[in-house]
Amino acid sequence: MKSSHLMVSLFKDFVESEFLLVDGDSLFITCAFNVNFKKGQTLHFFYIVERFLHDLIQKEAKFVIVFFKDAENMYFNYPVLLALRTTLIQHLEYNTDVTVHTEFSNCLSPEWELFLKECYPYFLIVSEEGITPHQTDFLNIFIIHALQKKINIVQSLGIESDVLRTYGHCTLSSYSHKQFFEMNFKNFLLQVHQTLSLLQNLWPEGADIRSVVCSISCSVTLKLYKKMLQDNPPTLNEAADLCRMYCLSVIFLQYLPLFQRAKSRIITYIWDRTLPPFLRMLNRCQVFILKQLKAKNNWNVNFTGLPDLTDNSLWKNIAYYYEIEYSRGLNLGLGDTLMQEYQKLWNTVLTLSEDSDLGGPMPMRTTSRLFLSQTKTSPRGSNQEIHKLGLIPLKAEIIDDYAGDILSEVPFLSSDDPAVTSLCKKKEFDELIHWHSHRPLSDDFERTRCNSDAKRRRDIQKLHHYYHVFGKSLIGSNRSVRIIRGRALPPPENSSVQKTRKHQTNAEKFIEENQKRQLAKLEKREVERWNNLSLHIEKEIKENPNSGIKRLEDFLQTCSVKSVKFTAEMVGLDACFKFWMEYCLKAEAESRDISIIINLMKRIHVIYEKYSELLQNTHRQKLAKYLKYIGFDNLAQSLSPQVDESGIKKDISKYSVHMGAARFQLTYMGPYLFREERSDPDPRVHRFIPDTWQRELLDVVDNNESAVIVAPTSSGKTYASYYCMEKILRESDEGVVVYVSPTKALVNQVVGTVCSLFTKALPKGLVVCGVFTRDYRHDTLNCQILVTVPQCLEILLLSPHHQQWVKRIRYVIFDEVHCLGGEIGAEVWEHLLVMIRSWILQNYKLHCLLRRGIGYHHGSMEYKQRQVVEMLFRLKHIKVVTATSSLALGINMPCKSVVFTEDSVFLDALNFRQMSGRAGRRGEDLIGNVFFYGIPLPKVERLLKSDVPKLKGQFPLSISLVLRLMLLVAKADDKKDAKAKALSVLQHSLMSFKKPNIECMLKFYFIYSLQFLVTEGYLNQECIPIGYSGLVSHLHYHEPANFVLVSFLEKCLFHKLCIPVNIDGQKRFSSDVMETLVVVLANLFGRLYLPPCEKKLKKRFPHSVVILDELPKEFADVVKEHNNRIEKNFGSFLLTISKLADMRKEYQLPLSEIDFSGKEYEESELVSHLMPGTESRTAVSPFACLSNITDQDLFDIDVVNDAMFQTIDVNDKNIPILCLEKRDKKGRKCPLNGYVLNFYKTGSLSLNNVPLYVYIQFIYPGDEHLGCLNFWLL
Repeated sequence: MKSSHLMVSLFKDFVESEFLLVDGDSLFITCAFNVNFKKGQTLHFFYIVERFLHDLIQKEAKFVIVFFKDAENMYFNYPVLLALRTTLIQHLEYNTDVTVHTEFSNCLSPEWELFLKECYPYFLIVSEEGITPHQTDFLNIFIIHALQKKINIVQSLGIESDVLRTYGHCTLSSYSHKQFFEMNFKNFLLQVHQTLSLLQNLWPEGADIRSVVCSISCSVTLKLYKKMLQDNPPTLNEAADLCRMYCLSVIFLQYLPLFQRAKSRIITYIWDRTLPPFLRMLNRCQVFILKQLKAKNNWNVNFTGLPDLTDNSLWKNIAYYYEIEYSRGLNLGLGDTLMQEYQKLWNTVLTLSEDSDLGGPMPMRTTSRLFLSQTKTSPRGSNQEIHKLGLIPLKAEIIDDYAGDILSEVPFLSSDDPAVTSLCKKKEFDELIHWHSHRPLSDDFERTRCNSDAKRRRDIQKLHHYYHVFGKSLIGSNRSVRIIRGRALPPPENSSVQKTRKHQTNAEKFIEENQKRQLAKLEKREVERWNNLSLHIEKEIKENPNSGIKRLEDFLQTCSVKSVKFTAEMVGLDACFKFWMEYCLKAEAESRDISIIINLMKRIHVIYEKYSELLQNTHRQKLAKYLKYIGFDNLAQSLSPQVDESGIKKDISKYSVHMGAARFQLTYMGPYLFREERSDPDPRVHRFIPDTWQRELLDVVDNNESAVIVAPTSSGKTYASYYCMEKILRESDEGVVVYVSPTKALVNQVVGTVCSLFTKALPKGLVVCGVFTRDYRHDTLNCQILVTVPQCLEILLLSPHHQQWVKRIRYVIFDEVHCLGGEIGAEVWEHLLVMIRSWILQNYKLHCLLRRGIGYHHGSMEYKQRQVVEMLFRLKHIKVVTATSSLALGINMPCKSVVFTEDSVFLDALNFRQMSGRAGRRGEDLIGNVFFYGIPLPKVERLLKSDVPKLKGQFPLSISLVLRLMLLVAKADDKKDAKAKALSVLQHSLMSFKKPNIECMLKFYFIYSLQFLVTEGYLNQECIPIGYSGLVSHLHYHEPANFVLVSFLEKCLFHKLCIPVNIDGQKRFSSDVMETLVVVLANLFGRLYLPPCEKKLKKRFPHSVVILDELPKEFADVVKEHNNRIEKNFGSFLLTISKLADMRKEYQLPLSEIDFSGKEYEESELVSHLMPGTESRTAVSPFACLSNITDQDLFDIDVVNDAMFQTIDVNDKNIPILCLEKRDKKGRKCPLNGYVLNFYKTGSLSLNNVPLYVYIQFIYPGDEHLGCLNFWLL
């Protein structure tokens, strides 16, 4: 386990390989202490739980939940939580299909050990912090035990989710072990058991679980409370008043629909501090009732009401009415139906409690004691006026074309509105110069054509020479360079339509006769060579068959005459058979060396498959005879129906292998069985004979069509693409083919291969191959083959002044296109697909290892070091390479064996398939080996059985992308083409293919993004870029930091900070100023979060920067202003799209689908009074309304995920907020990693005086290295 701060995806595209284990108590803690959950609102709690689990299921995760028996003791002092925990377990068991295990005592039990051995989980989702110190210790012992079992840990409190994936912190923990205790409640159990039996007699037909729990808990609690009653309040009659109101609230739960309960008024009162002891008794009683009911199989109890057992806010609302409003003379009718049901329930309580002194159903209050006390803090959800955001009218054709059908549904301001007239007028922006250097934009040819610098030219020569050398290591030194001169080769014609051969000329006759003479000489020479070797080889086979066969195969590899090879194969076959007969007379059947028969069958396979046209009847008879001797009668019969019996002994059973031919070949000869391969060459492909699917691809290229290739790793997808390049080079000097690689490492490999394969005489200034990555580029716009990465191609396609170059593109080759479903940057792949509308510190340890034939390969190495390792490995100077998944994406590293040495969070089925596919490359190895070392068998099975990945669309839009599209449309040289590109990006998102209803939501997102850009001064009302739009668009991959940076510039904060001082007679910035500047920029760019538990490292290691310092106050204030504007804009967006929700599903729990809708109850004056619906709650989940969440809370980014409708695919990840304080589900602050500041102050990524185990646990050097590199690239 490396790096607890590393946020990893819990499951990627290969979900079949990722079996998750969820600790039930951690799930319970995470949801029960959610900052947006109001304690006592049971139904909202179950909604949060089900939404979490439903999200996992929607992402196709496989998981089970485990509740340990011993964990129940941790809730001894928290009966409310204990009752809720017990209800959760039974709800999951009765009302959902989720697998729940409650049979294990703890993580140290033998049964648990056996369970882990059989079902090894990919992740354990567990909380590192409990509600008590005892529970924290219990959970951390669980964590340590899991880590000992090599199970990856994910902190439940830090789990985040977006539309496509779920992410969590990987962590290690080390805490002390303490002993726990158990308490026994015999009296409670006895009373509950007796009362439950009595109730079953009263209601033999069964009842709702809420009525059962309410009646028994009230009766038993009142009965026990009477016995233990002391002078402390409340009295027995006061407790009875509480129970009466509790019973009424339960009736409300059963008869009022959720949409009516969501209108409940918000009161600022809490229970009086004298009541909790009685309330805790009530909750303890509920726990034992639920446990007893689980064992009752002969009583019809409806458990669908389990998630809605109690509603604390409703109970307090009823208490407030009878305590304050009723006493002031407000007398409201309850309604006949509700009154009858309430009276029935309370009379049942009286019967069960066997105490008639408690009073009847009415009056509700028989005592005057106040049960409620007013709180000083104003609750969230109080009635506040929601700001109605009017939209500034915009004029642009693309808006009408894309979102014209929804414009009537959004409010626009009039042209004379102050918000419109006050818009600042800024200078119009055009992308003519680089934003950071102010140099004119131009292509590489224009910048270099007049370059007379000899050193520069020499560097270019070295670069091209290096690419040629590197390419030779990829394709082999004996491979010829293709000099492209004319047109592409035509596809081969069908033999049935080939034209008849013309009359041969004298020259052709002479050439043919000369070839025949040469072949005769060659055959004579090979015959003589075989005659000299045959006796020795035959003798060696009889003495040592393995050694002899190896020598025979060496001869066959060097022999080029088919008839001589056939003779040699027959001699080898005879020798093997004679040796087997002699061997069987000496050895027992059980101990025979089966490799002799394997060699025999190999010879038969080769003779029959390769030399069938040379086989005579005598040869077939001999082969059939040998097969009959070893017991393969069916094969002998198929080879020669009539076998010559004259030379066959009577008893040949002693020579048999005692196994069927099919089973023998499948068991022992898997690597040697012939693959179905084509033997007819294709003139379009050199050096190898393409398969049928590869020929179909070549046909597609010849027909100028598009194709999607789905084929296993190392099957030849990349090499097949080189034909496409060759075709473009042959056609003209203008066409361009773009090769899109997922990684820079693969870019270098492709460039090396292209430089070694192709050369062409081009007009001055043009070259064959160019490169464009974020790190470097050369010959980008003046090449015919451009090798690039997705982000850089997107820059070119969205550039308004490079459209002429874009029109030259004939083909785009997307390598490893499954990256479309990846975690980071996957949306760029989708943008490219839709825009192509006619598409398709110093260390020398490596040097020492290389001399020993050992190398390593990972993403944090310099690309030249990686290339050296790849090149030396292909040249067989390096025999062993230790690598990460950096070799997974198409790097050409042919090897005999792949070894997975340990389990890892990154070893999913996708990476397994990619890396294991490197073993046994086609045409180089007969068989490839894959070894698993230290990986549990259940995980190995899931890796092997997993299915192919599913490509899932990302959320396609962002504010920066909208701005870049507007820049393209407004400033493009070809307006029509630019508009078509922009509309293609907007209209054809992969996400909307499977979810058509999301298209309307994306249109609203587009409109409100434009509004933000206009109000912030990046666009004018005609949607033409102005102001700092160039800077923002160039830093688009750092959103929202790009917008915040502009806010800092507009407020002149950097001018105020960066004031030079006189140092040694020169004006310089002080060290304090520079450090503050680094702190500011590190808070914007390269942000890596740490879990809350790691804040302690700041005190433990004061000489190194582990936790990044907070922004200075003046900068933080600007960020808050920016966030407020974003929340205001996108809060209105969320209010607008709420009408797109499926309200039928919004009243159902996500997982169990229990429906809480129904007809509004209008017969009760009291219900109408308690639930007036005065607060605005039209755009938030009705379940969240139970915790006093209103529409106003949509303007708070911390509440959005829990408040939004579940059927709308938007969350806080789609709102560009720069969080000053990111918090987990429990409200704890997650600090930022200070690796950039630490590197600035110390010059090293490592922490000074930090123990190794802490460094490994909390710091991930590879990520920090890449983070510093990206920070440098700003």
